[in-house]
Amino acid sequence: MVLARMPMGVCDRGLTLEGFLFLHVLFIERGVLESVWAVLRKFGYNDDLHLNNEILDRIDWSLPPDQVMLLSTTVF
Repeated sequence: MVLARMPMGVCDRGLTLEGFLFLHVLFIERGVLESVWAVLRKFGYNDDLHLNNEILDRIDWSLPPDQVMLLSTTVF
């Protein structure tokens, strides 16, 4: 479906960010919200769109005052 309607939304490894967002817009437009919520929960969000305490408890929040923290799935 993504490939047919958005060829740049697919790469050899799967969906690109554009394809992922396109697919979720389709889910939302068609009222298939449980799919969107399933993805959000997989990435640690709860029903209030806050990260679960299980995820937050693993983060060391101590930073110097001149720094910011970026949460992502990539480890540096």
